[in-house]
Amino acid sequence: MQVEVELFGIPRARAGTSRTTAVGACLGDVLVDLGRRFPELAESCFDGRSLRPSYTANLGGKRFVTEP
Repeated sequence: MQVEVELFGIPRARAGTSRTTAVGACLGDVLVDLGRRFPELAESCFDGRSLRPSYTANLGGKRFVTEP
């Protein structure tokens, strides 16, 4: 499934964009897809299929998660 991704702060600076799309059935899949296209983002913000400590994702404006 394709999802819209909005980036803020350090992730936005590392990716060089504020919005993009990614493909995945879960947060871990989306992180892998983003990591392939934005290596600097992955290097500083992701740990494989997980977010590094102190980073969170907001799903649909309804809840914050850290688990893939």
